[in-house]
Amino acid sequence: MIDLMLRFDTEAAAAAILSMFRADGQWLIASQHHGLCVIGPVATTPTVLDASGAIVTPAIMDDRWHANLRLLDHPDEAAIVAACEPYTVNPPHPAVVWAGGGD
Repeated sequence: MIDLMLRFDTEAAAAAILSMFRADGQWLIASQHHGLCVIGPVATTPTVLDASGAIVTPAIMDDRWHANLRLLDHPDEAAIVAACEPYTVNPPHPAVVWAGGGD
């Protein structure tokens, strides 16, 4: 099992690299050999609200496109990992993780 946290400039860039996980213009989120968590843009700093719920400071967004990919003995695993290497990120405190923490 290999877990990849990925960041692309756009969803179209992700679609070009992860084309084997698309069909009919849609993401294939699971198979017997993979799981794909489509995240999209993320907040790098959360919104701050006051006691009444009004926004004091808006969220700061990273508008790049994010996804997590879990490979489960995928037949093309080595090629997929190599293609994803330039887009792999390792945030110190990921906001989105797999159930069980990748154990």
